[in-house]
Amino acid sequence: MYYKYSILIPTFNRRKYLEKTLETILDQNYDNYELIVSDSGSSDDTWEYLKNLDYPNLKIIKPEKKLSEVENFEFIINQANGEWIIILGDDDGVLPDFFDGVDNIIKKYPEIEAISCKS
Repeated sequence: MYYKYSILIPTFNRRKYLEKTLETILDQNYDNYELIVSDSGSSDDTWEYLKNLDYPNLKIIKPEKKLSEVENFEFIINQANGEWIIILGDDDGVLPDFFDGVDNIIKKYPEIEAISCKS
């Protein structure tokens, strides 16, 4: 399936932050994205929390073995199907109308290949 955006969140033992992070994305008024969360062997209740979520744009994956942080980033990037990839920390979030803002930047600068920010 085609998505404009793939939002990727690698995680490990961060349940207490992850819930709010996911809410900031799932509460957006936008549909053309996939949200992929990769839980690399959490020993807290992260996996229990994730496996009970049910959203059409959300894909939860669990690598077969424990991955280092870098390996989890590489693993999750290979799962993305979107035209644009957004990597988000499991303790970060996005502002309301995030997707509209990014869409506007892409329309204004159609030749860009990457977008970054300092904060």
